[in-house]
Amino acid sequence: MIDNKYIVNWDSIDKNTFMYGSCIEFDKGVMFENLLMPSGTVIHEWFMTSQYFSTRLVPSLPILKRGYHYKLEIKVESTPKNSVYLKIKFYRRYKSIIDSMTVTTDDFSFIYPEDAYEYSIELLSASVERFYFEYMTITEMRHSS
Repeated sequence: MIDNKYIVNWDSIDKNTFMYGSCIEFDKGVMFENLLMPSGTVIHEWFMTSQYFSTRLVPSLPILKRGYHYKLEIKVESTPKNSVYLKIKFYRRYKSIIDSMTVTTDDFSFIYPEDAYEYSIELLSASVERFYFEYMTITEMRHSS
């Protein structure tokens, strides 16, 4: 049974966007091109929480429930194929990392840790030259009893 589905967009350039040598166009999604970006570079990052008065960023990820199962899906087409991936980081209350997961497929299931206070998602390069990012979805999964 599917309970809640959240759509996560990338709709602006901010301090968490890799801009050096990048060409970025926003339409219904994001067309990104950078022929010289090294592998492992964080291209963009989304957060569940933010300190608006210091960062001027609004949180872009939904609040997740501890212990619940979720499915993360990404709609992205890259050149070369499969040259972008995601990294999910789970944090305790004062930003120490509990766990992180690297996602190299278009969909991935995970359990939000019981002791997590917040999380972030990074979009990383695996020697990508260009890609079109449409959106991500985070779906709460429940099994009927």
